[in-house]
Amino acid sequence: MSFKSRIHFIAPINCLLLMRVYKSWLLALVLSLIFYRLDAQDPVDLAFLKQNPSILEDSNTQTSILKTTDSLFAHQNYKEMVQYLEVIDSLFTSSNIPIDPLMKARFLYQTSRGLARLKNVTKVYLKLQNAEAEYQLSTTVDTALFTNIVSFLSSATRRLGLYEEALKYGQKWASLVDEKKSPLEMAEAYNVLGLAHSRLFNKKSALAYYMKCYDLRSKVAPEWLPFVMNNIGETYYKFGHYDSASIWFQKAYNFKHPRLDESIKIHSVLLANLSNIDLERMQLELAISNINKAISILGKYEDLHSPAFRLLLLQKTKILIETDSLEESIYLLDSLEAYWTKGNDPDFDNQFYRLKAEINSKRNRFDSAIIYTNKALVCLDSGYNHSASTYELPNYISPLPDLFHVFTLKYRADLFYDRYKSSQDVEMLQFAISNVEKAIESMSDYIYRQPNAIGDPEVYKTLKDLLQK
Repeated sequence: MSFKSRIHFIAPINCLLLMRVYKSWLLALVLSLIFYRLDAQDPVDLAFLKQNPSILEDSNTQTSILKTTDSLFAHQNYKEMVQYLEVIDSLFTSSNIPIDPLMKARFLYQTSRGLARLKNVTKVYLKLQNAEAEYQLSTTVDTALFTNIVSFLSSATRRLGLYEEALKYGQKWASLVDEKKSPLEMAEAYNVLGLAHSRLFNKKSALAYYMKCYDLRSKVAPEWLPFVMNNIGETYYKFGHYDSASIWFQKAYNFKHPRLDESIKIHSVLLANLSNIDLERMQLELAISNINKAISILGKYEDLHSPAFRLLLLQKTKILIETDSLEESIYLLDSLEAYWTKGNDPDFDNQFYRLKAEINSKRNRFDSAIIYTNKALVCLDSGYNHSASTYELPNYISPLPDLFHVFTLKYRADLFYDRYKSSQDVEMLQFAISNVEKAIESMSDYIYRQPNAIGDPEVYKTLKDLLQK
């Protein structure tokens, strides 16, 4: 055999050996993957969990579930995250699998995080309440988890208007935070406490907490100061201190910082608040100028689909009515109606219909004005049974009336009284008296529940006016 032929003979043998080795290696790899898969099936796969729910008892599986939800949250898959956790919860329930209260609290907290990003505040609140209850049953301490639950609850209750609860959770939150280690978190806790006290008419406490928040923000996150200044200004405005309110709003508007864009949304809020002060002072040209600037700024980011943008247009409508620009007011309200889903925000609905009533009243369309005030009451209380009669007094008022109820009833009384003065129809006077009496009853109930409310100039002025009537 020649050398050349030996080479040709040896080469195929080497290739065959290599192929056999490769195939053996590949087979081993495939088998190892198969056995790995059988031995350690992915514990967070829902299909697998449904077939093998008992694996949920394993603490490692539960930890893996939490890691999966963290990943979904990080990738902004909030809806998928919530649905995933709801399925996990149903598997625990349907399979009667016990779960440690602390782990249950963690699952509920994770669900609330996803729901918060989906802007479902009511469900967030309910999930967090359950999370808090589960945590209290646990014998293991997890301060970080409990702090997160409490801070979320303070935010959720604030957004839902449950200010006494927001105050309770805000105080608990502040007690759990180390100001030196977490100054930003403490500042936010102070902010919640300031807002809760403000809404509960505790002016002194509100301003004290807002100033604590202001001091901390000045040191560690000054770019957020305009938001704190706005809250301070709103508190002064709420109690009728318009000069002080204006100073803080202007200070916030003029604030400069490298990380603060000059045209950010907070400027639209500040200009709208300055416009409110202008309206109180009947400086109508300045009020229109400021509200137009606010609309222009927010218009760069949002349109009529945005509730915040619609509120600015509603405020502009109020000013236009004061200037007797009724045609433009009607045009704005018609624009709002085209983009607004009734029932989502009862307070907004109430203001919308009251403005409709004011326009009709100025145009001497008394019956239409009364119909719109009826609608204003209806949207505040689903229990109100609207009568076929235009003039009949509502036969049901919420057992917990708010100021919107009072203002609407007072305005309704004014309409009937104006009608009486022009027609001398005694029945119109009787309707006016009935509405005043109901407004006083509602206002008395409101003040009984919120004793400090009498310090609010608008509340005091309204009550005084009602008693005089």
